[in-house]
Amino acid sequence: MYKSSGQIKLHNNTIINYDIIPSQSPIFSKTSYEFILNITNTTNEKVFIGQISAQPYNINRSHLIYKFLNRNKYFHINHTNGIIEYIPSKFYNKTIEYIEIVAYDLIYNQSTIINITIYINKQNFTTIIYHKTLSEILPPGSLIFQTNYSLEENFHYSLHDYNSNLFIINSTTSEVFLRNYFIDKFYSFKILIKPIKQIFIIKLIIIDYNNNYPNFYNLPLNLSLSLSNKFLTKFSSYDYDINSNENLHYYLLNKNQEKIFSLNQTNGILQFNNKQYLNQTNIQLYIGITDHFYLTKSYIQINFYN
Repeated sequence: MYKSSGQIKLHNNTIINYDIIPSQSPIFSKTSYEFILNITNTTNEKVFIGQISAQPYNINRSHLIYKFLNRNKYFHINHTNGIIEYIPSKFYNKTIEYIEIVAYDLIYNQSTIINITIYINKQNFTTIIYHKTLSEILPPGSLIFQTNYSLEENFHYSLHDYNSNLFIINSTTSEVFLRNYFIDKFYSFKILIKPIKQIFIIKLIIIDYNNNYPNFYNLPLNLSLSLSNKFLTKFSSYDYDINSNENLHYYLLNKNQEKIFSLNQTNGILQFNNKQYLNQTNIQLYIGITDHFYLTKSYIQINFYN
């Protein structure tokens, strides 16, 4: 029986720590996270710290949630996107905080624990928050953000609490560039500006690019249905573009068949509209599903009986 973690001693007496992660567990791009928290803000609103993100086993099926391994009343984590925030309190006086966070896959029942360190900064920094919306197909090398300060100011810019695999900054011009393609739907990073002691918090929302056709789910080749029923069948569909699943619509592709049948565009329920136009017991029904960008066509053979 193997151990999930431990140490291995090599022939040269070098000791290596190891962890065995199940193949279906979420995977973090880092072994740990470090954040800086500025708590000079005296308001009662939550203070943004940073974000953690794990790669799921199956990006199309997995559903990850994030939670603290042990409850911490001074900090909050968004279960969906991994955003960590500080809950202001006059009783909080630490200068450093160590927290363990679990990324749990609800579908595959696997989890991974990550350690984060939060350094508490009590200097007087001015914080400005920016929101931007970007496309998931933005290519590496694209300019993500730049401050509006003049180059003559000779400020120094540095990134903090960010994904180093995705973002890089020009310390002189403040230009932030993309290094790889986006994977998640939300990202954030901080830009520290010296010597003016200012922090920019950049929050990015990544919109889904529609690059997949919708598909019918388990569409039968033929059906035998009774003429005495008004309800005939219900079609189901899916789209790998997650945002498109809420906007799928069904259509009858043959105008003449609209006299006989009615197809609910939203829920895919097929019913008789007017049987008097049905002059045959076998009919090939032409149907389509669209996400308002792509259209998938198909047909089904229906045999009617009394």
